[in-house]
Amino acid sequence: MHFTGHGIFDKGKGYLVLETGDGKARMVDNAAISDLLEGRGVRLVVLSACQSGKTSNKEAYADLASILAKNKIPAVAAMQYSIPDLSATKFASIFYQ
Repeated sequence: MHFTGHGIFDKGKGYLVLETGDGKARMVDNAAISDLLEGRGVRLVVLSACQSGKTSNKEAYADLASILAKNKIPAVAAMQYSIPDLSATKFASIFYQ
């Protein structure tokens, strides 16, 4: 699974920003994303989303990448910091080659 979009890590909790049917932003927390993928046989998740691999000093392994790995997804690539769209696109292009 490859997700390209926005990610946010705020106050010790991470989110992916999805879009509702009427075009509004909907923040979905890391636990909900992990629950969506659990038990579906996903073997690789690429998160081209800012801060999807970021965690807080207070709560280690709260980032989405760690939660997915803990829930038995064998390979996860994620972004620890905010990055420009061009950099994320270039990463994905080279990664899939």
